[in-house]
Parts: sequence; structure tokens; C-alpha cells
Amino acid sequence: MSYGIIGAGIAFALQDVFRNFVGGFLIMLSSMYRVGDRISIDNNYEDVMDTGVMSTTLMEIRGRVSGDQPSGRLFSIPDGLMINHLLYNYTRDHSFIRDELSISPDQ
Repeated sequence: MSYGIIGAGIAFALQDVFRNFVGGFLIMLSSMYRVGDRISIDNNYEDVMDTGVMSTTLMEIRGRVSGDQPSGRLFSIPDGLMINHLLYNYTRDHSFIRDELSISPDQ
């Protein structure tokens, strides 16, 4: 009886670790993104700097600067987020990113 409770407690405690491991494995297997790709998760734009088994290192785009320039801030996110969140890869099929330049007439 006590082994079942201990096992359930360990499984509950390690669920995030297992989710991150499975997410990292799926990223590597399916090639959702690679180093150098520009991705968007939850309306945040980032460049992929490094991928790992448990987490991905990203550089923020459009954070504190205008345009599609990197802000210089790096952060890591757990790979388990890729399972539950919508992800857009802007550079997977093409090596260029389309952008729009608006020019307003002089007043």
C-alpha cells in the first residue's frame, strides 16, 4: 500500500521533467525548429540559439526595440511548452522572412 503512494508521489513530482524530455525528443525527431530559425510562441517572436533535451535557448525579437531586430535578451524555455502551445516557424521552408514597409505621404 505504501509503495503505491510513494510511486504516485514520485510520478507526480517528475511529470514536468518527463514532459520536457518528451518535448525535447519530439523537437529533435520532427525538426519543428533548428538553431537559427525564427519562431513565434504565444505572440512572442524569438530566434532559436540552442536546442537541448530539456530546454531551448531563445533570443527575444521585438521586445524593447522596434522592428524585427533582436533585443539581445536570451532566455530558456522548457521543451514541454512546445507540446501544449501553438508554434509558428517563419524560416523552416524559406531562408528569408517577409516584412512590410509602410510609407505614409507627406502632410
